[in-house]
Amino acid sequence: MKQLFLILFFTTSLVVESFSQSGYVSLKECNNDTLKYMEVNFITH
Repeated sequence: MKQLFLILFFTTSLVVESFSQSGYVSLKECNNDTLKYMEVNFITH
């Protein structure tokens, strides 16, 4: 059980780290276009 928890913890931390390292585009940079903002920050990863 402890090993399963550790595997889940490391997997989660790697996923979070990969998202945090990728570039973030603000809503202002997308000219307040919410659909473009969602596509750039969440869909294209």
